[in-house]
Amino acid sequence: MSRLAAAAYSVPGGLVPDRLRVFLAAIPPERIAGVELAEFEMPGTAQAAIATILDIVGPLLPAGR
Repeated sequence: MSRLAAAAYSVPGGLVPDRLRVFLAAIPPERIAGVELAEFEMPGTAQAAIATILDIVGPLLPAGR
């Protein structure tokens, strides 16, 4: 499971990247109109954070995006 830095606040039971990935993978992509990820903070570089986000939502994006 990914290790996350604390956000400015926390939400009990909030989703971490591994759980969010599983959650989104269970929904047929054609049933998803949009996704908003807020308060996403990770230790490390911006490139690593972007790679994690793309890993989570990449399967929902049209091919070639």
